[in-house]
Amino acid sequence: MDDVVLWREQLLGARKTKDESFVRDPYSPIPPSTRRTFQGLKYFDPDPAYAVEARLERSAAPSLVVIEASGGDERRYLDVGPARFRLHGQDLELRVWEPVDDAEDEPYIFIALRDATSGKETYGGGRYFDTDPPGPDGRFVLDFNRAYHPYCTYDDSWSCVIPPAANWLTVEVRAGERL
Repeated sequence: MDDVVLWREQLLGARKTKDESFVRDPYSPIPPSTRRTFQGLKYFDPDPAYAVEARLERSAAPSLVVIEASGGDERRYLDVGPARFRLHGQDLELRVWEPVDDAEDEPYIFIALRDATSGKETYGGGRYFDTDPPGPDGRFVLDFNRAYHPYCTYDDSWSCVIPPAANWLTVEVRAGERL
């Protein structure tokens, strides 16, 4: 990471913007009855050690996967391959998906994960991470400081993707949103 000060400012700015949108946005996962008293989301302190270089080993023929969601429904994604990275001195990997049914204008990759903080310091159902697709070399920054809780954390009426066992990390990821 070239400029840690800039990285930190951008991260804190994004967190502030998200808090503000959770109060104002009519589609906020914060129930309307509690928005007036909403004090903002809780986060681990920014830590550049959790912004790691990852390499997506893109499959030549991505496979369609159907992932269970908390509301009993299912979501379809293309499993585009594993992202390999190093964290806490360990070589790790997470499966990376591209949405199939998403009408977003810009393409992105999506990762749902659980780690050793899940159910203790973070939501038991896991957290999410999404970012721009990596370039041709497959490299991208997997910044766990941007890991976020799914909307069902705040309101049970939302249905959220449940991270499959392949994306359960045994290490603690003490970065991003927390309880």
